[in-house]
Amino acid sequence: MIQQTMHVIEQTEHNVSSMLQSIQQGKPTEINEINGAIAEKGRSQGCIVKLNALLTEMIRTMQNPT
Repeated sequence: MIQQTMHVIEQTEHNVSSMLQSIQQGKPTEINEINGAIAEKGRSQGCIVKLNALLTEMIRTMQNPT
């Protein structure tokens, strides 16, 4: 498993995620639909979702730096 993971890392090291591309192009990201939805679902179930909420807010800030 580790060897396969290392192979994937090596093969994709120059890839740029769609979310980073959106930020670089000044476009909205899919953060609300992905991580924001996970945070909301977790909260509604009584789970602690501090990391998910933090990551969502960080990306929102990056896409709306004003």
